[in-house]
Amino acid sequence: MNAESKRTTYAEAVAGYDEAFEHHLAEVIVRAIAEASIVTDADVMALRTGETVAALTTVMAGMLAMSPAVARSPTAIRKATDPHSPDRRRD
Repeated sequence: MNAESKRTTYAEAVAGYDEAFEHHLAEVIVRAIAEASIVTDADVMALRTGETVAALTTVMAGMLAMSPAVARSPTAIRKATDPHSPDRRRD
């Protein structure tokens, strides 16, 4: 699978939550972390947990800031980031 094969149309992007796109995005993120974690002087992948979590938090904050619907209040941010929130359930 390549990144191009999972690109979406505008209609799909605004239609609502897309679980398949979430899975694809998670896969791309994990792959990027793994590739960035391979050291240059040994045959080792050094997962730098602190830096990774900090970077992911920064990116998540930026994504939330770009969404007017989410950024309007602390409650809206909690609902968007809580995987157990009824607004995020996909059952």
